[in-house]
Amino acid sequence: MTKKIIDAWKGRIIISDHFSISRVIMPEDLFNYFGRENVEINDVKNGYVHYTIRDIPIDGTIFSFILFFGFGKLDMVSFGFDYSADDTWENWSEEKELNRAAKYEKWLTMQVGRDRDFYWGNIWAAFDAKSGWSSLGLRFAQKLKPWYLRWLY
Repeated sequence: MTKKIIDAWKGRIIISDHFSISRVIMPEDLFNYFGRENVEINDVKNGYVHYTIRDIPIDGTIFSFILFFGFGKLDMVSFGFDYSADDTWENWSEEKELNRAAKYEKWLTMQVGRDRDFYWGNIWAAFDAKSGWSSLGLRFAQKLKPWYLRWLY
């Protein structure tokens, strides 16, 4: 994949010419674009609801996304690519996940450079030993600088 899908200036993930994921997205936007039947919903009963969208083709690469909404507002997005139906706990290895994390790190550097902290929040690539998976993540800042809001949209 060579296309940049991370807009580091505005803090958004560009899915297509007509749809992106940013801090202003709402669950209804996901249903309207992907279809309600293609969005898995997990209400964790603490004010947070997770929305999972799988198998999204972007520039020849298949992505999956989990959007974490807290009290009705998008707080974080966890996403990844390079997964297959063959990825199971039976064939899981830390080495494989560390390699995936390194691949994500390289991809993210090509997308946004080495600086990962922005006015709108931050972005990362990492292996999480507790969950056993590698992923990319984007977290929105709780408060933005007022001057920055006018540049977002």
